[in-house]
Amino acid sequence: MTDGAQEALDYAIKDAEHAFRLLEFSIRTLNVIEAKTIDLSVFGQETTILLDDENVTFSDGYFTSQENAELSAKIAIGVSFAASAIALDNLFEATGRQRDPASNEEIDLLWTLVHAVRNAFAHGIAQPKWLVRPRYQRKIELTLANKEIVIDLAALNEQEFAYEHIGGFANWLSIKDCAFALIRP
Repeated sequence: MTDGAQEALDYAIKDAEHAFRLLEFSIRTLNVIEAKTIDLSVFGQETTILLDDENVTFSDGYFTSQENAELSAKIAIGVSFAASAIALDNLFEATGRQRDPASNEEIDLLWTLVHAVRNAFAHGIAQPKWLVRPRYQRKIELTLANKEIVIDLAALNEQEFAYEHIGGFANWLSIKDCAFALIRP
């Protein structure tokens, strides 16, 4: 691997790590909001952020509502989940491999699944929808954390994305762990 290719791979690894930390942060944020351990009267008050070249003021009110805070935290999870899918897909690309959706090698099965997830969010971040190109429409069979999973991308095509389709957040984290184990030098 050339120095430039190694640098790109190292960057992609760090980018994916950060994206998954953002996902964790978003999930934790929803958890504390639902548990009501954040004082929303303080969190939702008017806030001015002092920046080097400007100030940004956010008015009060919206985030003082439990319902609005929970909804926003759920949206943040979706956005950070999308970012993790994009970063993980980019990580596979940074390996220099050619994507082969017909292959049954573990790395290709993972990449095919990750690419399909990324594509679902790329065409509707607020309401992701599985849009699986014909050459990717296949069953993905993997063992993650000693658990067999089967995801039928052909059957999911055109459906609204649901985390349960991939086995939930725990499976997504297992997908990340497996991908990192296969890719990291």
